[in-house]
Amino acid sequence: MEAAVAQTLEEFERIDFVINNAGALWPAPVLDTSLNKFNLLLDVNLRGPFALARLSAEAMVAQGEGGHILNIAPPVDLRLLPGRTPYLITKFGMAMLAQGLAGELSLHKIAANNLWPATAIESQATINHQLGTREHWRTPAILCDAMLALFGKPSGEVTGRDLVDEEWLRECGVEDFAGYSCVEGGEPLYIHGPKAAAAWAAFGGAGK
Repeated sequence: MEAAVAQTLEEFERIDFVINNAGALWPAPVLDTSLNKFNLLLDVNLRGPFALARLSAEAMVAQGEGGHILNIAPPVDLRLLPGRTPYLITKFGMAMLAQGLAGELSLHKIAANNLWPATAIESQATINHQLGTREHWRTPAILCDAMLALFGKPSGEVTGRDLVDEEWLRECGVEDFAGYSCVEGGEPLYIHGPKAAAAWAAFGGAGK
């Protein structure tokens, strides 16, 4: 993380946007998770984002022109923990990191938010863990558009929020989401909101 920040500053002389997107996916209960596996989840999902956010925030504060920090993390919902506790400990920690940063950096007009997909997104995670098929997935373009809509706001205007891509884009005026489906006429598999129970039940145990 130190090398990445240093290289960015050397090449561009500033940092305006940070996206913590890397994630280790492990949908298993505590008794099926080794300490080594949990350490990996902590390193990738929480320790890395903490380091990058901290180092980047230092640069943004020094610049004095605000900035945006975005974590790809879900809204904290403790009902989802059983069956996937180790994974969600780290992802909920990532979400709390953004919430804390939003308060700590508000005087510097540095925004910190979380963003999470409403539906399954085509990725190696959905492929490897067989979370539906292409008929159930949206393309990553919906997350990209949600990020662009957020980063287009004045620095510090939108901060401390748990954004969900579809809800946020609706808030920004988008009404038609059909073009984001991987397959024309597909039925998106919701992983957030009232339609998500079936997906979470299949994802590591007894979803609620």
